[in-house]
Order: sequence, then C-alpha cells, then structure tokens
Amino acid sequence: MKKSKICFLLFCLCFTAFLISCHDSDDDIMDECSTEIEKSLSDGSAINDLSYLTSEIPVEYVEGIKKRFTKTATDIDDKVKVLFVTSSNINQYTDAIQNIIDRNGVIIIVEPKYSILKKWADDNFTSLAVDENIDKDLFFAFSNQGTYSINIPTDFNDIEEYLNTLTNWVNENLNPLILGDGEFDTQDVTKLFGSQTITKSYTFNLNERITPKYENVSLSGKGEVVMKLNVYPLYVFENQAEQGGDYYIVNLYVKINSDGLYVGNGKKNSHGVITRYCGFYLKQAKIYASLCDANDAVFEFGCSPTPQSSVSSTSYTSGVEWGIGASLSGSFESSEKGKKKGVSATITGGVKYSDTKTRELKDVEIGNNSGINSAAFLYKINNLPSYSKLKISDPPMIARSGAEFYHSWIWHVPSTKNYSENKFKVKFGFSELIYGASRFFSTKADYVDLDYDIISKSGNPDLLSCTNELKAPSRIPSGSVEIVNSFTDKSISGIKITGTANGEPITIDDKNVTYAPTEVISYILPVGHYSITFKAGKNQSEAKEYKLVNDMRNLKLGEKIRLQSEYDFTAE
Repeated sequence: MKKSKICFLLFCLCFTAFLISCHDSDDDIMDECSTEIEKSLSDGSAINDLSYLTSEIPVEYVEGIKKRFTKTATDIDDKVKVLFVTSSNINQYTDAIQNIIDRNGVIIIVEPKYSILKKWADDNFTSLAVDENIDKDLFFAFSNQGTYSINIPTDFNDIEEYLNTLTNWVNENLNPLILGDGEFDTQDVTKLFGSQTITKSYTFNLNERITPKYENVSLSGKGEVVMKLNVYPLYVFENQAEQGGDYYIVNLYVKINSDGLYVGNGKKNSHGVITRYCGFYLKQAKIYASLCDANDAVFEFGCSPTPQSSVSSTSYTSGVEWGIGASLSGSFESSEKGKKKGVSATITGGVKYSDTKTRELKDVEIGNNSGINSAAFLYKINNLPSYSKLKISDPPMIARSGAEFYHSWIWHVPSTKNYSENKFKVKFGFSELIYGASRFFSTKADYVDLDYDIISKSGNPDLLSCTNELKAPSRIPSGSVEIVNSFTDKSISGIKITGTANGEPITIDDKNVTYAPTEVISYILPVGHYSITFKAGKNQSEAKEYKLVNDMRNLKLGEKIRLQSEYDFTAE
C-alpha cells in the first residue's frame, strides 16, 4: 500500500443575497418615498464542527457568530476545526493555526489589519496570500482551499447580515474534495495539481433623490458583488522545446446581486405631485484583471481571455482549451514526509486543460475589451425601462436580480527560471458599476433616465477592487524515488536519504515509521545525488543496517527510480 499522500484542493464558494423591499402599491399615497431594509438572519447554514473564539473577539460579533457556529470549545484541542482570532493576538496562536489548517480547518480573522497579517504570514505562513486592501474588511478567512473576505460597507452597523455568506463559505471549505496521488498517468491539470481561490465580497449602498428637491422622492437599497478567482499555477522547466516559465490558468466568476436595490415600478405622491418611478436596476458594469510583479510591470497572455464579445447573441462560450508538451510542475506544497518544502512532482508527458461551456445569454451583451496583458470585460444590459403609455416598462430580470458571468484565460511569465522564488500579484475588480432609475410626472416630455456609478460616487476608484499575491508554482526540478519492501519476512524502518541538490545538502530522516513486507514508500526529491540507508529485520533486536548497492544514485528531471529492498540494497 502506498504511503505517500498528495492532496489536491478544489473548492467552491456559496453566497446569499441581501433582500431589500419597498411594499407600496400604485394606489398608496404618502409624502415621502422610502425603503425598508429587511435583513436576512437565517439564510446561512449552521456550522456543526467545533469552533473556538479567542477572548479578544469584539463583543458585538460574538452573539452573531455563535448563532451560526453553534458548537464552541473552551480550549483549542485537536477537535477544533474553526478558529476566530484578531490581528492583535494572532502571533500567540500560530501553532494552533498551523494544526487547524493541517486538519483542513478554517481560520477567520475579525477586523484584519494588513501590516500585522502580512508580517505574520511572511514569518510563519508564506503560502498565505494577503489582500493589500484587507483593512477595509470585516473578515479575512483562509483554509487550504483559498481565501475569502467581506468588505466593510460605508454604513456598517450590524454584523448579522454579513455572517451568512461567510458561514456558507466555511461550510464548503470544511468539506473539501481530496484527490489521492496515483493520478500521474493523466494529463489533466485539474487532477494533477492544486489551485488557489481568492473570493472577495463587497456590499454597497445607494440612496438617491430621483426628483427635484421640491418633490422629495428618494429610493434606497443595498447591493452586493462577488468575485471568485481560481488559479492553477504551473511552471515549465528550462531548456525544452516549449517556451518555459510560469503559466497561470485563471477562471473568474462574477456575480452582481441587484435584488436588494430594486425597489420596484410604481408611483408616489409627494406634496400633491404624483411621481411614477422605477429603480434601481443594473445598467452596465466593467471588470478588469492583471498580473503584476513587485514593480507593477504586467505580463501577457498565454491564452487569450474568453468569452469573445457577444452582440445580439443568445449564448456565449466560456473557458479555455490549452495544452503543452513539456516537463513541468505545479503547486501542491506540503509538509508530507519525503518532500522538501517547495518541491512538487515533475510531470514529464505534458498537460492539458479544457473547461469550455456554453451558457445562456439574455438581455445582456458582453464586450471583450482585453488588451495584450490585461483582461477587461463590459456587461451592457439591454431592454432597460422606457416610457410606455403613461407607465414605465419593467427592467429585465438580470437587471433587478442576480447577474452571473464566467471568464477564463492564461497568463505567461517567460522570465522565471529553475529554482527562482519570484512571486506575482493579481489585481482584479470593477472599474465601473452603473445603476439606473427612471421617473416621470405626467407625460413623456418629463420622462428622465438617471445613472449612478457606484465607484465614481464613492470617490474611491479601488472601492470594488483587490490585490492579492498568487501562490507560485514549484520551480525546483524533481524526480521520485520509490522503495519497495520486497523482503518476505522483514520490516523496514529508519529510512534515511542524504545527498545534494543544486549545491545544497538534503536530508530526509524517516526514523519513526515502520513498513511491512510489500509496502511501497514514495519520496519526491529535487534533482540531485542521493544515498539511502534503512534498517530491516523480523524485529528490532535482529534489525540490520542496509545501504544502496552502488552507494549513490543520480536522480534526473522527471525520473522515477524504483528500488527493491532485497536486490538494490546490501546489509552492512
């Protein structure tokens, strides 16, 4: 039975919309139009796994958290799967955090601070990508599957309505899909390597007077956008026919929740003047994404962004098909026995990636405005409200409920080299988010269409954007060594591998594990020269020391050396 274990992480995100309504019929008479926000307190599924809240968690958060994280511990032990902590005390919980992550648990940081978390991650958790805009967030959560954050709305005063989306994400991440190793006979990137997911949720408010001051008719609501970026980082080793360097396969999911902003289509009486109104509804949005280095230099595409522009279309095709015939590596670093940190398996037969899907497109056009190094898309809603026989026509469903879009592309960084440790950051978000409202008093002559750009109104161009460091693929050339216990009556223990790789000493001491006859022990090692020893015997008192027959073996890129304990080793 094979003892090595390589976990591939898939993940997904679940979220809920915030509901806002204005319950007034066309016959209602009132002096002022207003909306009442109905907060959803029960949409998030409860977490049944054991959680622990550190004493520094602000009291205003505790009640809402405990409603959803129903099982809380008094101490941190091996059963705790969720830890709530603050930036100020994160250092004292470093060991506990590592243990919880190793058990596929979740860490949730309340009111995170970038400067503190970045230093902590650099010192203790180098694989963690921390958003540069994290100071704007209520929560920053991370697991083996990725990161998730919720930004602070401008009028934040109640934690309850923002906990449901967090709860759903935690539920998904506590039950990851784990794929075992043994998939190396496939070329499918998704089965060979792990990926990184960055999920960002933003809420925003819109409260506008839609009439001249003397009429005093206003609309108000709350909206939400969610962006989920999933990235497979790959590295093609130097000196091959295919162009080397990093390749980042990217899938971007975008959702715009507008149902909390759509007050309705009706009429209001203000100071004796009847105003017919409709709003708010989504009119247009623009998104972008770019890959940068520390100096903000951007990189070009290895596969162009999809979908292509769609005009008067009823469907679009998302996803990419791509392949490369070269020796390469990916990203599934672990503390697994026999694996030097930063080393992952080298795949020698090339890889393929295919994830195309045709999706329905109704009442919206997608414009692909991507350049040579930045993905950019425009969403333009069609069939928007207009004046029609003393009424305003209704907006299409996509403008007043949830709009979803899917995009894919591949970035290529040809400058990275074997053994290099370059890291890059991704910037993505909305550059424009426009909502509309319509109103008139008596005839088409006083009909008005109104536009509200959420980002421009805020005065902050980065309101709905984030910057995250991407996990780098392993750029260490590697191979694998398998030791088969071919003795019929002896167990193996105390396996020790020593050698050099890229001029550095390598030592792996597997001294505390015993392997029975027929068992196979696998190690992923950097390319280099190695000697191997172990002890074998019917019991500890009879165990003898064994070493390789030829003392040293040279491990090449992508090579798989299979050694038989009975034939390739000799007793000393």
